[in-house]
Amino acid sequence: MPFQLLFPPDWVEYGAGADEQSFGTSDGMLTLIVGRAVIEPGQTVADRVEVNRTTEFRNCSSDASLDRPITIDTEPGILWSVRCGDRSILAANTIHDGRGYRVLVQSTPDAAADLEPLLRAFVDGFRFTE
Repeated sequence: MPFQLLFPPDWVEYGAGADEQSFGTSDGMLTLIVGRAVIEPGQTVADRVEVNRTTEFRNCSSDASLDRPITIDTEPGILWSVRCGDRSILAANTIHDGRGYRVLVQSTPDAAADLEPLLRAFVDGFRFTE
């Protein structure tokens, strides 16, 4: 994947595919997933967030009025949240070189973590390499 990330020492790589890479704590309570996708010509970051909400997270609750701006490396993005049953999810989407990127953190119900500081720490250490 064309990016670099900084990780706390207790995080491990779970797996990688062509367009997604996942990491997590060694106890499995917290997960980070970085994904990318080819976007349609003219699509915006807001469009990409809406695609995520209406496809992958269509059966979850997500309030667009809570979306906030965020910067990933040097690219403008959108910070947004999802609730799927008892799972809390926080994501940041952006566009870089014609691809949509999503940095997503989630916790198990037992973790009861405040995900925003965690996501912001990953985003602050995120760098595109291409």
